[in-house]
Amino acid sequence: MKNSKLISSSSTLVLAIFISLLPLLVKIQPHIAKISINWVLPKAIAQDIRPEEVAEEVYKLIPSLPRENQYLSQETGEVDLDNTLMSRLVRYHEYVKNRPLKYRLDWKLTLADYFGVNEPIRDFRYPGSSTLQLNPLEGDRAIITSLSRRQRNELVDTLVSIYNGQQQNSSTSNSPTLEDRPPSSNSNPIPRLPQPGDAELLLP
Repeated sequence: MKNSKLISSSSTLVLAIFISLLPLLVKIQPHIAKISINWVLPKAIAQDIRPEEVAEEVYKLIPSLPRENQYLSQETGEVDLDNTLMSRLVRYHEYVKNRPLKYRLDWKLTLADYFGVNEPIRDFRYPGSSTLQLNPLEGDRAIITSLSRRQRNELVDTLVSIYNGQQQNSSTSNSPTLEDRPPSSNSNPIPRLPQPGDAELLLP
């Protein structure tokens, strides 16, 4: 009998606590949902952007980059205008190497692949090798390796800004970064911590 009373009392206590906390749970639930959405949604959006769309955005922001879209399609025998250098680079990074899209370090590793100083690029796995009449790898490698360090950094910054959902315009991309600006005479020297961008040391 005592056990039954204890169980009944415990159940009543738990129910009372739950009822008292219910308004609080209802109040914070939308905030929890909002946090979850804000964490998951950007990643989902980044994954949903087609490489061709990213490539077009890159060409808008860096019009000096060669398109290299003169290759003939195996299927139609006509020039595949949508198969550009940038769309192939993005496909290689995302689908062949399965690297994260939002970090400078990973994009710099991809560029290092083109230089042959990181991981080898397999001819038969390179985007366009099975859809174009001529494998574009060698031509793409020649162009990427001909870019200056400033151009490579600009390309990496542009790709990262696109996948992070940030708007970047020509005035922003041409403005000096903190690393480019001379230190202020009034500022105290602070040791520089390692940055993700230090992966550029992989490149010649």
